[in-house]
Amino acid sequence: PDSVQYLAQWLLNHVEKEKSIKIEAQKKDELMNADRKMEEQEENIKTEKVQEQTRQQEFEESKDKTFLECLENSSILDQALPQFCDLLRDRVKCGAVYVGFVDREDSLKYIAASQENQFMLNERLNRLSGVSWELFEEEERDDDASDETVEDEKKEDKKEIPPRTLYVPNVLMGPKSNQVHFFKLPKLGSYFAIRLRFAACLNDETLEEALEKEAVFAKHRRLEEKRKARKVISNGEDDSTITDESLDEDRDDEDD
Repeated sequence: PDSVQYLAQWLLNHVEKEKSIKIEAQKKDELMNADRKMEEQEENIKTEKVQEQTRQQEFEESKDKTFLECLENSSILDQALPQFCDLLRDRVKCGAVYVGFVDREDSLKYIAASQENQFMLNERLNRLSGVSWELFEEEERDDDASDETVEDEKKEDKKEIPPRTLYVPNVLMGPKSNQVHFFKLPKLGSYFAIRLRFAACLNDETLEEALEKEAVFAKHRRLEEKRKARKVISNGEDDSTITDESLDEDRDDEDD
């Protein structure tokens, strides 16, 4: 009886042990499957992230290309400025971008803005309000400065210098916040402005230069026409419009 009971007990223990081994193997398989699924999910997330970055990059490049095409097809700068504002806003991830210039009325007139700030196109910033006017303040010159110092400053002006910038870290509190002008309700954020200078033909000096160049071009055209006329005469062809007086004028022009 003892041997029979011992054998029965051994069989029961063996069954329990085999059952435990199967349970452990099943748990191990489940953990391995869970790890495998997690790795697959992480790999899928990485792949989706790379694909999203690629799509975003292609989208940004397409916007850049569209903007460059807009620049090439624009006859005046104002046509490309609105698209430039949207492009810059997306690039630097800011709330809004707008462009203005100082007009003849000595006020800052806004001529372009990103989509959410189109109301700025109807606004002007008067000289007595707003922090942006700091960009247009000329540096004070000492009246007692020597001629040598003035010459040095002129040489420095010819060199390429970075544009003047203005930065207000917090438009609601802190340095210069009390100078910020709001056309609508104040909002949280910072303010950055840059003053850009660019060559333009709408001024008296360039108009005078254009007239001078036009006179030079007209003179060259007259000389070329007279040379062609003399060539016609030298070939034996008659040209009644060419006279001795016009040829004398031609010589005078060449002497000039």
